[in-house]
Amino acid sequence: MSQMDAKYTTLGLRAPDPHLGIASCRFASLVMALTFAASGCFPMPQAQPSPPNETSRHCEALLFTRPTDTVQIAGNTRLQAAATYEAVVRIHDATAPDGLVFNEWQGAAEDKQLTLGAHSLWGYAFRVSPPDGPGGVVGTLSIADEAWHHVAYVYDGAEERTYLDGQLIFARQAGGNVANGDASLMSVGAMARDGGIRQGFSGYVRALRISSVARYVGQQVSVPKLPLASGPGTEINFDFTEISPPGTLRDLSGNAHHGTLGAGFGSATAPLCAPRP
Repeated sequence: MSQMDAKYTTLGLRAPDPHLGIASCRFASLVMALTFAASGCFPMPQAQPSPPNETSRHCEALLFTRPTDTVQIAGNTRLQAAATYEAVVRIHDATAPDGLVFNEWQGAAEDKQLTLGAHSLWGYAFRVSPPDGPGGVVGTLSIADEAWHHVAYVYDGAEERTYLDGQLIFARQAGGNVANGDASLMSVGAMARDGGIRQGFSGYVRALRISSVARYVGQQVSVPKLPLASGPGTEINFDFTEISPPGTLRDLSGNAHHGTLGAGFGSATAPLCAPRP
């Protein structure tokens, strides 16, 4: 008795007659696919890979490690005489260059940025200009301690400010309205712009809120509790602990600025869902 005959006898079945050719093999496949795969009638089905963990609904945060990690955001914000960009973050690689946490951009029409590294925080709103030069405000800091931090850029129509954990880092006079595009790109992390790819922030992002109001005034302010609340003036509100399949980040502001992981440009990659401890 052949090895194949023995397999079928054990199962109480008759082995396919090799002299009947492919027709017998096809019939047999309907009876016992795995056994016939071993006999050479057709290849063994390959195991399907597990879904990537960036589609998990239970994350501590999203982890951005590659320069092309990004979340594409739908739509456009409308900011004018005031703005707040804020995020709750943790540095992953203190040696990595500064990178984008948030960017909304359209050529020479619009540029809203929150850029962060272990030693600097930069906020920028195109067309908002201080008396002595172009817009943007940089704060020098040190957050290479693997702790969670709240970072913010605020513009109130008269001044630009950056904050770290509620403490004012830098401020200067500024004026004008924030420019808004009508067909801009918007993302958390890396962005395809200026003929290339602008690198994203290297680290964990727990929350992000973009507002059309100045939320923080003064030298020392209270750091908001998580999850960040929505309300009047909230344009975007992301809680990075809730990722819906297949890799969608829901905007909690009610403005439908939902995010898609790993989208926006050809080489875009998806940040990882950092599991909860």
